[in-house]
Order: sequence, then C-alpha cells, then structure tokens
Amino acid sequence: MGRISKSVFQKTIAAACVSSLAVMTAAPVAMAKAPLAAQSSQSIDIPAGALGDVLLSISTAFDVNVIVDEPLVEGKTAPRIIGAMSVEDALLRALEGSDLVIGRSASGAFIIAERQRGAGATQTGDLLIVQGTKLANSVQETDTSVEIFTEERLDREEIVDLSNLLLRVPNVTTGSGLGNDFSIRGIGRTGATGAGTGIASNVYVDGAPLSVNALLRGPVPLWDVAQTEVLRGPQSTVQGRNALAGAIVITTNDPTYEPEAKFRATYGRFDTYQLAGAISGPIIPGQVAARIAVDYQETDGFIENTIVNRQADRRESILVRGKLLIEPDALPGFVNKVTIDYQDGEGGENSPRVTTNFGVTDPEFVDFDFYDLEATGSFPNNSTEAFRVVNDAAYDLSEDWTVRNILTYETTDVSRVFGILGDFDAFGSFADNGSESDVFSAETRFEFDYDRFRGFLGGYYYDEESSNFANNFNPVPDASSLILAVTPVESLLVLESGGQTEIENFAAFGQLEWDMTDRWRLNLGFRYDNEEVTASSDPIVATVTPETCLATVPGVIVQAPFPTIDLPCQALADLILGDGSVNPENSERFDAFLPRAALTYFFGDDHSVFVSYQRGYRAGGSQFVLTPGAAGGPNVTVLNTYDPEYLDTFEIGTRTVWLDGALTVNANAFYSSYTDQQVLLRGPIEEIASLDDTIENAGESTIYGAEFLIDYTPHTDLNLFASMGLLKTEFDDFEFATTGPFENFNGNEFPFAPNLTYTLGANYDHKSGVYANATFTYTGSRFSEPANLDGDDFAQAFDDEGLDPAFGATLTNELESYEELTLRLGYRNDRINVFAAGTNLLGVEELRSIAYGTVNSETGAVDLRDDSLSGLLIRPRSFRVGVEVSF
Repeated sequence: MGRISKSVFQKTIAAACVSSLAVMTAAPVAMAKAPLAAQSSQSIDIPAGALGDVLLSISTAFDVNVIVDEPLVEGKTAPRIIGAMSVEDALLRALEGSDLVIGRSASGAFIIAERQRGAGATQTGDLLIVQGTKLANSVQETDTSVEIFTEERLDREEIVDLSNLLLRVPNVTTGSGLGNDFSIRGIGRTGATGAGTGIASNVYVDGAPLSVNALLRGPVPLWDVAQTEVLRGPQSTVQGRNALAGAIVITTNDPTYEPEAKFRATYGRFDTYQLAGAISGPIIPGQVAARIAVDYQETDGFIENTIVNRQADRRESILVRGKLLIEPDALPGFVNKVTIDYQDGEGGENSPRVTTNFGVTDPEFVDFDFYDLEATGSFPNNSTEAFRVVNDAAYDLSEDWTVRNILTYETTDVSRVFGILGDFDAFGSFADNGSESDVFSAETRFEFDYDRFRGFLGGYYYDEESSNFANNFNPVPDASSLILAVTPVESLLVLESGGQTEIENFAAFGQLEWDMTDRWRLNLGFRYDNEEVTASSDPIVATVTPETCLATVPGVIVQAPFPTIDLPCQALADLILGDGSVNPENSERFDAFLPRAALTYFFGDDHSVFVSYQRGYRAGGSQFVLTPGAAGGPNVTVLNTYDPEYLDTFEIGTRTVWLDGALTVNANAFYSSYTDQQVLLRGPIEEIASLDDTIENAGESTIYGAEFLIDYTPHTDLNLFASMGLLKTEFDDFEFATTGPFENFNGNEFPFAPNLTYTLGANYDHKSGVYANATFTYTGSRFSEPANLDGDDFAQAFDDEGLDPAFGATLTNELESYEELTLRLGYRNDRINVFAAGTNLLGVEELRSIAYGTVNSETGAVDLRDDSLSGLLIRPRSFRVGVEVSF
C-alpha cells in the first residue's frame, strides 16, 4: 500500500462545508467500475500530457475512482508517470508542482482539490513534501539540501532504525554506528570536536524535539514511520534551538478513518528479531480516529565478553506509540493530533564496541585483533526509559490564516552500569552512572498564504531540567598513580559526584516566501534566540574504607623531606579532589539574531536554481573545573564559561527533472565559515580523569563541499538512484597546546568528516509481485580525532617511550574507507510481503572509531593510550528473513 492511505489524508480539504460542496459539485474525470480497495504496486508508463488526461489514465490503470472539478486541471500538464508504484504515488507524481492535493471521500474515491496550507491542509499526506522547512514545498521546490526517506524507501532498503538510515545519506557519518551519534557535513551533535553543553543538530519526531537523554542510549526505531528527512546545513531559523549543523525530521503515520492493520515478523543472524504491528481506524467516523503501533526488537549481539561469557552488545527494546486524530464537525477547520509514546530499552553496548583491558603500550596488544569479536574490558548494562506526549493542534482563523500550536512533554531516565559490584578481579572497578531529564517545549505559529505570499510568524519556548550522578568504586591501589603501596590492599575508594542543569530558551521566528514573478521566488527568514543555562555541581565526595587505610606516596606531594611518606587514604583523596565545598549555582545567558535568505529562479516547471545564506548558532555555557591548588594544597574548583559558536553558510543549488519525468537530478554546493568553535582542552591532573578538562572558544574553521542526487526510471520495472557527498573541512586556527609539536591544529581535518561518501542503488519490481533492491554505500577515510595522528606521530611517541617505533608506525587514528552492500529480495501482493535480506554482504571488517592516543594540551606531546582501549566496528555480515501482512 502507498503512503496516503495510511496517513492523515482524512484531514478536511478545506473547511468542512466547503469540502462537502466540492465533493457534491465535482465533475468526475474518471469513474472506475470497482469500488476502491487496498492497492498494490504495479508497473505503469503513462505519457506526459494534459493533467486531466493523465489522471484519467491513472484511474483506468488502477481501476479506481478519481474525482476532480474540471477547472482545477484546465491548462495544467503532468509529467510522464513511469515505474512500479501504487495509485497514490502515481497521483502524487501527476500533481507535483500543481498546488493540487489528494483527499478521500467516504466511499473511498480519490478527490483532487486545491492545496489549503492551513489546518485543513492535506500537505502531511504528500510524500514529496518537505516537512522540516515548515513551508510545505515539494523536494523540487525547496532551497534546502535534504534527503528524504519515504515509508516505501525505508522498507525497500532494509532500514529499521535511524542508525541504518544515516549510512545512506551523503555527507552524514556516524562515529559509533548509532542514530544518536552522527555528523552532518563534519559537525557532530556536540560540535566538530565533541565539546560544548548544547547540541549542534536536532532530531524531531512529529514536530517535537527529542532530548539528548532520549537519544542517548537506544536506537530510534522507524517502524510505522511515514517519512524521515535529513536536512543538511544550518536550520536554526525554523528548527528550534541549536540546529547549527542540520536536523533530522521524522513524521510517523497518522490515524486513518478507514480501518487498517499491518504486522511484521523478522528473524536474523545473532538471534536478532523484530515483532511489530500497527492498527488504525475510526472512533467517530469522519471526526475521531486512533492508531496504535508497537515495535519490539531484540538481539543477542555478536561481541562476547570473555570475562563473563556473555555478549557485550546484547540489546532489547520496545516502542509503543498511540495517536489520536480529532476533527470535530462542530468546529470546522480545527485539527488536533495527540501522540503518546513510550520506549524502554536495555542491554549492553548499543554500538558494536570491542573493549580491551589494556592499551597500545601493553605487549598483549601486538597480537590483538578487534575482529576476533572478543571483549575483555568493561561490561556495561544500559537502560533507557522515555515517555513523551505531543499535542499538535491547528485551527483555520480564515481562508488565509491558520494558527498552529505544538506542546511537548518528555521525561527520560537513563542508567549505565559498568562491571560487577564486588568482583574487582574481573574488571578492576565498578561504576553506577545515570541521568534524568524533564523537557517541556511549546511552539506557536501563525501561518498565512496569500497567493504569491506565504509563510509564518511564531514563538518558541523550551525548558529542560536534567540531573546526573556517578558512583565509582575502585580499589585504592588502582585509584591513583601517586600511590606506591596501600594497607590493607583490599581497601576501597568510592567517588560520588553529580550535577544539575536547566536550559530555558525563548525565541521569535518567521519566514516569508514571496513569488515575485512567475519565475523568481524570494525566501526570507529570521530567528531571535535567547537562552539561559543554569548549572550547579554537587561536591565530589570521596569515601575510603576501611578508615584505617594508609597509602605510601612520594613525600614531595606534601612537601615532606622524605622520599616516601604514609598518609591516611582519606586525606590523600581529599587532597586530590579538593576541599569538597558546594559549587554555587551559576547562570549564563546568550542571545543571537539568525537571518536566512534565499533566491530561486524557475526556468520552468522542471528546472530551477537558487542561492541561499543561513546563520547557524549554538549557545555557550559554563562548567565547574578542578584546577591544581597551591603547592602541597588541595585542588580547587573554579567556574569556566565559554561563548556561543556560529556557522555562516552560503549555498547554491539546482533542481531539475528530465526525460518527461523519468530522470531527476538535484545538486547543492556550499561554503561555511565556522567561528568561535567550542573545543575541549584536556586538563593537567592525571588522577582525576576528565574533571579538569575545559571548554574554550579556540577554533575557527572552513567547510565546503557539494551534494548530488540522481533518480532514474528507464523502464516501468526498474528504478536506479545515486547520491554523493563531497566534503572538505579544515581548522583554520585551533590553538591547543602551549608547547610541543601540536601547539595548533590548523590545517587538520575535522574528525568523522570523510572527503567522499556516496550511495548507489537499484529497485526492480515485476508485475508478478517479485521485487529486489540493492544498495551500495561508500564512506571515505577520515580521522577519529582533531589531532589527525598518523603512523609517523605514533612511531615518534613509541620511540620517546622506549618502545618499538616500528610497531607504533602501524597505528593511526585515520580510519580506512569502507563499503557496505545491502540486498533485499521478496514477493508481495495486496496483503502479504515475504522477503529475505542481507547486510554488509561484502564482509568488510573495518573500524568506525578508534583512538590509540591523544595530544596532551599542556605539553603538546602524544599521550599513548595505556589503559582500556575501545574500537567501534562495522557490523559483520548478517542475514534476515521476514513476513509482513496488511489488511
């Protein structure tokens, strides 16, 4: 079935009375003999021509009723409709660019009507409409670089969650293979260097943002999703706070007034399976409808932790989503959607991570192979529970004005446990970490459409309160490199820390789209953004048991005239961690004006070019940092603040359609200036891990590149597609260390920013119901950290440590390029879809992320990784079989 019959296309086409009148007075272009039933895909080839004639041909080909008022199609043309598709997709292609949309009558007939951009609009049912720009433009009209995945494409390309999807998008990469860890044009969710309080790209589901916690430790399922968009480049004007790098917009299927149901069951390698279902139908015909979707996924994983003989990447998750659509006859022009979803997931590492309990300086590492798929490091257990409520209401104030309000509440609880309490022989330590967050957001837009003028004015409010805690248990001898000996040896050090953060954001924004002539279109937008970040940090509490614990340490620590001295372990912990005083609450406020402008020239219905400018923004913040105290005195806590960062992007692009609609070619080229970058500088106190790391505005960079998309249907049964991304990132100035060979990273590339990415694919649909999809993706080489360390750097570091420089030369933080091939074969008809699929069929064994060493921000020297080492892998070759049934 196509997308429209599963969506909210039962929205009122205009106000209720106008819609009824239109249906009664419409002249039928075509009336099929049989009543409308669920339509399967079939191969068609309808020549370009008058829109009315093309609609008649579609009606005849699919044996369905199509009703339209003849003046609406008079003088309009439609492109060639070719390929294997459903009736809904055929109608959408015929109507593209015409400002006409599809509705459904009570009898199931298709009704063609003018697009109403207000609450009564059917725009959310159109697969070719870009939702993320909030202007309801088709892909061929938009001036934003976007890749769209329809429900049909998600199914064809074996995409079950966001992490699978991101692999298909040029100039988008993932460091861990997770949907919550991605870079858009080289900029990750926490900036180009992984630093900063705010995020640089947002993920929206049904118009509401997902918080950092909601994305933190679980997959983002794409079951029963109508459309997913990846928007590249700054989206700060319309997509809320901190969409500096881009945004991902997910639209789930809406309730329908016609009863429908679908179910999926799959099983694959590593005991991986999915059980999912969705059911939809009316509660009050024509006024209230409901939909429930459930998605359960589980996998044993493929990485074995040899210490406990369990899979380190096991995972289990469930998503339950309920949606209610309300369109009361008593209030024409009013539409309200309520979405409630609950997600619960737990297991080990969500990403394919192999962790060792040694570093590169350990002799055992010489013979270590990540693709033996055996982990000997920490054994995590993650748990994420999230609950969201979204209320999306719209009301037509007049023929030209609509008010829309989206309210969101989200609460999330994340738990992350490492090791086994009491079993320090196995893992050396135990940690119990967690976080909680409550998020409320509200967006109100006044949308208008006056023929040549359309757009919106709006306001936005976001409030997030979050807290985190960390309880770490360590044997005292392992807690600090300062300790030479300890009595008794089984002494235990417990570190307790935590903090609270509140983010409050206000914004006013707007966008105007003006058709200045039949060929020129101007798009102007703005956002005034004001954000206040309030943070407090609990004192770090160190508790040593037993109280009689004594540590032997160098005497210089306390300026004693002895080579060594015995100190109470508690006193030593207090000396290292500071005085333990409460860190006061601190607030920082930031504001910014973010303009946008674009100019488009239309050569005709099928060709256009545009130029655009957009400013992106990520707010600053503050942090509490431990710094060395006076000689012999305890470390002290100081407040460190940092300013916002900005991304100014200039873009030029073209949208073209050729060969009577059989070939689409789109392209974008961009240039960005990235200023006041928030970067992470490591602190000098080795014994306290990252508690002394600081964030500074120490970076300026240049980013440029291009994106291309080609879609070609040479035959009714065959569709070919390709997309490519070219990317160049460079730090113009990144002052890092005060001395040494790495004082500045200028000239280096961003981490996880390959110069070349591309996707090639083919879809084959035979009229018998047999179908196939093949998708090939390529990700070029890239570095995993901003220092861009290579074999020469590691050879020198090994030599400096008195180790074998020849082995050091074999290491690099530059990740190899890799390819992935996915294939899906199946058979489907009106009710059933049976398929088999394989991923990573080439059996590629490469790392997604690794850091064999880092640069010391004090000395500028390479610090080799001499403790536990983690490598993130490409998932091994796997296969899956499944069946889907729909009613």
